[in-house]
Amino acid sequence: MNGSTVCTNQIGENEAKCETSRDLCIVIADASPTGLGAVLLQEDKNGSKRIISFASKALTDTERKYFQTEKEALALVWAVDRFQLYLLERAKPCARIERWVLRLQSYSYDVLYQPGSGNLADALSRMSVVNPVEFRSADEACIYQLVLAGFPKAVTIQEVEEAVLNDEVIQSVIKGLESGEWVEKAKEYKPFSSELCVVANLLLRGDRLIIPEKLRDRVIEVAHESHPGMVTMKRRLRQKVWWPKLDKQVESYVKKCKACTLVATCDPPVPMARTKIPTKPWADLAVDFVGPLPSAHNLLVIIDYFSRFAEVIIMKQITANLTVRALHETFCRFGMPESIKTDNGPQFISSEFHDFCKQFGIDHVKTTPYWPQGNGEVERLNRSIGKRLKISQETAGSDWQWDLRTFVLMYNSTPHSTTGVAPSSMLFGRKLKDKLPGLIIKNEHILEEIRDRDHVKKMKEAEYSDERRGAKPDDLQEGDKVVTKRIQKDNKLSTTFDSEEFIVIGREGSDVTIKSTESGRIIHRNISHLKKLHTCETVQKETNETSEAGKSPGTQQPEDPAPTPERVTVGASSRPRRQMKRPAHLDDYSMSTII
Repeated sequence: MNGSTVCTNQIGENEAKCETSRDLCIVIADASPTGLGAVLLQEDKNGSKRIISFASKALTDTERKYFQTEKEALALVWAVDRFQLYLLERAKPCARIERWVLRLQSYSYDVLYQPGSGNLADALSRMSVVNPVEFRSADEACIYQLVLAGFPKAVTIQEVEEAVLNDEVIQSVIKGLESGEWVEKAKEYKPFSSELCVVANLLLRGDRLIIPEKLRDRVIEVAHESHPGMVTMKRRLRQKVWWPKLDKQVESYVKKCKACTLVATCDPPVPMARTKIPTKPWADLAVDFVGPLPSAHNLLVIIDYFSRFAEVIIMKQITANLTVRALHETFCRFGMPESIKTDNGPQFISSEFHDFCKQFGIDHVKTTPYWPQGNGEVERLNRSIGKRLKISQETAGSDWQWDLRTFVLMYNSTPHSTTGVAPSSMLFGRKLKDKLPGLIIKNEHILEEIRDRDHVKKMKEAEYSDERRGAKPDDLQEGDKVVTKRIQKDNKLSTTFDSEEFIVIGREGSDVTIKSTESGRIIHRNISHLKKLHTCETVQKETNETSEAGKSPGTQQPEDPAPTPERVTVGASSRPRRQMKRPAHLDDYSMSTII
């Protein structure tokens, strides 16, 4: 019976009332030291009551030990259970039934009564196994959803036959094979006409099925089920199926797969952009910290981009305030620079450091986050300092601070490998006196020659480094979608790139500014830490550019560029070959003079 239900307890005898819109059922219960009693009454709208049923129950030995209040509560609970046949339509179901109802909420159903004689499940319920077997429907549902949503359906021969009958192009090819007349839309297949045949409504090239256009995307999806690489995926498809421009379609699909992009290797680095030498000494500086050392000290390293003159300051604490004071003390001896290049350490991005640079008119240049190569001059010096400190630590009885000062003197008084002039000579115009004998005279050097030597040296180093690293120009532009390289992986199965997508909103050289499409945060990254996400538009654009680049003026390209790996012509190559050349370490020798 439908309607709202209200249950109340009265003092003395326990009484539960179940009120509906039509009548009122009253359950009266009581408990004695030895038993329970209950009466079910029905009260109509006029207030008259009628007895429906009586019940009593003896208490067990355990129940007799209950407190009297517990016995009274037990009497009421027992009475409601005893008369549940009368109360089921009037009160809330028990918790177990409620849980069962919740389990069925995801379904749309109607409950109908069926007698046992006409119920097919009646016999099975009487012939069940003795030992119950646990069945977890949640696991089955989870597996079903994974199979349904995560994996493509297999392509059957029957589906291919049906699609062939409805594919106008393939039907035109079949007619062309029979009549020898090829219409315009079937010309992609004409160069392979000697290999084509029709078997049971299927078009074959040799022993490989030609897939109709309607099923090609699904076939590629099935072939990419375990995310194979581009080459492996082509090899897998070629053994069973074929259609014109199969390779290009596979390449386009793999490029657009975000999961494959996240685990792919980084793109080749872009060619190096070397810093030009400044026009005067102590104008452009680079600053960085080395440490902490085993003694808990840190080293503030300063280097001049013009002369390569270095200053090293030993610091116990490296707060922003102490960093500013150390730089101010050094600049008061050598003069204020025009610019300072630093990384994004907390000391250099603080308000104290910003105010210090603003006060003295210093341009603060920050490198790209997580890209120490952007401050390569000071990083190279840091590496040399680290080697000298390691030697000092392994040498018994040595003082690392004394050894560090000795190294700085040696470095500043030794001709630099790039400029060919000692840093002290370029900064002060004189040589520094050290333990080596020599005349202390003013070094009259020509700055133009030093600049040229610096430029030539850097260009040679850049060319050698670019060739060794396989660097090549990139095509990243504003508006492209990218993912960023993980700076720190959580575990061995972490992907190379993070799944969060960004949009390129600005670029200056190799420093790229990107904005998250999810959170809107803006960050800077070096281009080597980014991986471009390919979409249908970008893949089509790259394909068109590649096709246009491969065309020569006045020549007509074949309409079917699909490779035929089964046929190999002697003296010709169907794929690019590696450029063969002599190893670089043999360039200093003439092979004709070696006996």
